[in-house]
Amino acid sequence: MPHPEVGMPQVPQAPAQLPRWELIQAKFVDDPRQAVAEAHQLVRDLTEQLTRALEIERAEIDQRWAASPGVSTEELRQCLQQYRSVFGRLSWATPQSQPGVAGRSNGVQPEGDTLEDSARA
Repeated sequence: MPHPEVGMPQVPQAPAQLPRWELIQAKFVDDPRQAVAEAHQLVRDLTEQLTRALEIERAEIDQRWAASPGVSTEELRQCLQQYRSVFGRLSWATPQSQPGVAGRSNGVQPEGDTLEDSARA
């Protein structure tokens, strides 16, 4: 499941929960305690789903490099890019805010960049 470079991954079921959230907010006027309890449960459910989605994503990256000592440098570079994406989303960091090397703020070349492109950057 592709994710934007910055921002938390989306929980597929979250958009479907918008009507539930709107009902919870409306309920606050008549029963604030119940509304807060329902909001708590909704957010808890969504954070559990998000945690599972992140664990699956992390495990998929792990499998690409950890199982084989003969993984190519290119495959390792791609894994590092994927870990960087996950880290950036978890820390809400932008690539520009992460220290790096070779004129790149994040230390990892985007796909398609060459060493020559980095030297010119």
